[in-house]
Amino acid sequence: YAPSHGVVIPTPQARALVAYLLSLKQAPLPAGEAAASAAAASPAAAGSAAGAVAASGAAAQIEHGQTLFTANCAACHQATGEGLPGAFPPLKGNAAVNDTDPTLHIHTVLYGAHGITIGGVRYSSTMPPFGPQLSDQDVADVTDYERSAWGNHGRPVTPDEVAKVRARGQ
Repeated sequence: YAPSHGVVIPTPQARALVAYLLSLKQAPLPAGEAAASAAAASPAAAGSAAGAVAASGAAAQIEHGQTLFTANCAACHQATGEGLPGAFPPLKGNAAVNDTDPTLHIHTVLYGAHGITIGGVRYSSTMPPFGPQLSDQDVADVTDYERSAWGNHGRPVTPDEVAKVRARGQ
């Protein structure tokens, strides 16, 4: 709370925090959000923007998934998808990520995980559930990104598949 008169003098820790936050790179807007902003600003451009988004729908979804991954997952799983040995499991080469059945992968994103063993390594850290804050489309996009990044080869996930896993519950 600021005083009613006078000035607030930040502590060295506050100045360091502001410097750190300013040094972070802003993730670019996903193509869909950029097109929506352009459409809102200019209705005449809406038709051409919608056509461009439709033409690159899959790429836009992967880009949106990458943005979601960067914001929600990269701190633990790292931008490389390699995780932190013994603390956070890798997504790169992960069997659940590459499985033809994406149910476990979707379930983990929706409901989180704790005390799992991956590749013979036990991870006692807790992954929080992202289901409450991400839509079915968001979960599909982030899992699609994870399933196609870092040499992974999992098949794409649809929002309908996410909805079915969500409906089953934990």
